[in-house]
Amino acid sequence: GDSGHEMILRDFRNHIPALEARMKKLGAAGVLLELEPHLKGGGQFGGFSGPDGIGVAVRALCSVLDYVNIDYKLRDMDDIKAARGF
Repeated sequence: GDSGHEMILRDFRNHIPALEARMKKLGAAGVLLELEPHLKGGGQFGGFSGPDGIGVAVRALCSVLDYVNIDYKLRDMDDIKAARGF
């Protein structure tokens, strides 16, 4: 069924500028989304997706963010190296 993702994300989009301003005051780069997919199996208290499951979840999230016009930047290895001082 329709879980309302589009409506929720369109509403979230309107709150992002204020959230970004608050996060930047705290020293964060902006608003962060963390993804915890449980696509292969799981229930209320856990699950498992594996590396292929996370790829499916990231692509699905990017697709819906594109659809509702929310800009994003995926963290890459260069970002991780810079954050860790490599």
